[in-house]
Amino acid sequence: MLSINGIYDGEKIIPTAPIPLEPGSHFKVIITFLESIEAEEEKGLSRFCGIWEDDRDAEDIIDDICSASQR
Repeated sequence: MLSINGIYDGEKIIPTAPIPLEPGSHFKVIITFLESIEAEEEKGLSRFCGIWEDDRDAEDIIDDICSASQR
């Protein structure tokens, strides 16, 4: 069994890498649709949300960053 990643553009499935099979060969395939690309990108960015918790206001944080970079 061989797995190939690809993207469905709404009309056709486009492999993201060359398919290492002989031209003209015939195989049965199973096509499985995973998450939409938009959903995957949103999920990827959401891991950054809520990481930083700080009770200081933005001005105090910037002052701390500036003073630390001057050391």
